[in-house]
Amino acid sequence: RAQLQSLLLGVAGSDARVVITGASGGIGRELAQQLLRNPSVHVLVGCRDQKKAKSIFRSERAKVHSLDLLDPDSVQAFVEEAHSFLAGDTGLRMLVNNAGVRPPPSSSAKGFDCTWQTNFLGPFLLTELLARLRQKHQHSPVRVVHVSSRLEKRSELNAELLESIGKGEVPETSAYSDSKRALMLWTSVRAQSLAFKGGLFCHCTTPGMVDSDLGRHTLSPWLWPLTKPLRLLLLRSSAEG
Repeated sequence: RAQLQSLLLGVAGSDARVVITGASGGIGRELAQQLLRNPSVHVLVGCRDQKKAKSIFRSERAKVHSLDLLDPDSVQAFVEEAHSFLAGDTGLRMLVNNAGVRPPPSSSAKGFDCTWQTNFLGPFLLTELLARLRQKHQHSPVRVVHVSSRLEKRSELNAELLESIGKGEVPETSAYSDSKRALMLWTSVRAQSLAFKGGLFCHCTTPGMVDSDLGRHTLSPWLWPLTKPLRLLLLRSSAEG
């Protein structure tokens, strides 16, 4: 936390603007709260549970906007809000694609697997649409951080698997790691073009093994709380992540 505050002193400027998805819990919540400790930082939070987010972020410098990564129309609306929010050049401009899920296999209303939609397709669409808008209207550069996972090392993603996923045939055991691997591959392929054309400088980061709510779907609801002592011992806290 102290290191983050020290870094902000050097880069925030007089009016820093940071957009964070999935900030109602875990790493996203911790990051947004720490950013708001700096009086020069304004934060736009995108999440599905607006009521919960508004109860968490009461600062006048925090703005909560609806974002459902399972719904392309919701992503489009959020992109337009984010584009307006990031306008200007009086300080740091950043987008943190933090939202992520690890639920059992299921499909969204648009027919895509929810894990893939949230972890890859949603951030992909959000970033690409934002780049198009910024390409039309020149602004100061935006630093984009995609939050990946160490579990992507377990992925065996290849062209054949991608084709199967496109048909709705999603492996039950590897959707999370595969979607995070896809996020990293897309970032490496598109980073240069997005920087030159849209002024979006994209990076991927892996916070390590963090004690968040992602694992709650992998255990019975009654068993998950009982694992807290073990998680405190083996995993990083959200602040450390």
